[in-house]
Amino acid sequence: KVVIAGCILLIFIAPKVGLNMHTWLVLLDWGMAVANSYAILWFIILLSHTIAELPKRLFFLRSAQMQLRERYTLVGSASKEMNDSMEEYEQQLRQVLTYGEEMRSDRSRLRTVHRHALLQVLSVW
Repeated sequence: KVVIAGCILLIFIAPKVGLNMHTWLVLLDWGMAVANSYAILWFIILLSHTIAELPKRLFFLRSAQMQLRERYTLVGSASKEMNDSMEEYEQQLRQVLTYGEEMRSDRSRLRTVHRHALLQVLSVW
């Protein structure tokens, strides 16, 4: 919208001022000044918001209730991760136990697996 308005304004101003090189350079200077002013305005707005929020955040972090709430959140996520890890551990343990029972029932297979594992370890060295 701003670009369209600028083009329309340029169409109306250009015939009155003339289309020489000096005019284009002045318009370019004005355009750069407007763009820089716009960027500086947004920088100031965002920086002022950050500066205003920082004391609030620090005040809430000092509050005992907020610290407790934050720690409850951390404990909840840690508990979930621990439960997930425990379930995975139990599943792997069941697989190892069933594999061990299969090996006990078949002694010849156990010897083959041990020999194969020993050869792999020795080949790495």
